[in-house]
Amino acid sequence: MIPAGSAQAKGRIERLWGTLQDRLVQEFILNGIKDIESANKFMKKYIKKFNKRFSVVPKGEPVFRKLDKGINLGHILCSKISRKLDGGSAFSYGRKYYQLISGGKPATTIPRSGVSVLTSSRIGIKAKYSGKVYSVARLEARPKVSMDTRVKTKARKLPKKPAVGHPWKSGNSRGFKYDPRDEELALGLFDSTIAWETDNY
Repeated sequence: MIPAGSAQAKGRIERLWGTLQDRLVQEFILNGIKDIESANKFMKKYIKKFNKRFSVVPKGEPVFRKLDKGINLGHILCSKISRKLDGGSAFSYGRKYYQLISGGKPATTIPRSGVSVLTSSRIGIKAKYSGKVYSVARLEARPKVSMDTRVKTKARKLPKKPAVGHPWKSGNSRGFKYDPRDEELALGLFDSTIAWETDNY
């Protein structure tokens, strides 16, 4: 939709609002109209009278573009409400449960995903999920969540203790043996007076 921001366009639309909000109300009062059915019948005659007085023939060719085949106005000109899907591709709306249908079967969806509920007198109730509009089926009760749809958490594995025969364990004949020279070597690294006495090693 391309909005018209020119002064001429604004003047014409404001004239229409003035008619609908003021002149038309007075016409209803003068003609004793008090219900919707009578108002609809009166409007058929009033529109012709209004157009005869205020209509202006446009100059040039119409600039309206044809609607693309892939656009469904029913899915655009409707009420839209956000909901969350459960594990059974269902959502709650108006204290009732509905399920997304694809090919006659429940649609495959991701639990807790967002869905937009589309409602109008023309399309009824539909749901838009992941860019696609689905038909819905009313459910008698909330669907049960199967075990397969629940999130599975892996148990945390604790580190294993070294076995008794592990080389880290001291006193193992097959493991590392303690060398008395290790202590002397360590002292030599910190004492320069004996660091170069190679006879001791």
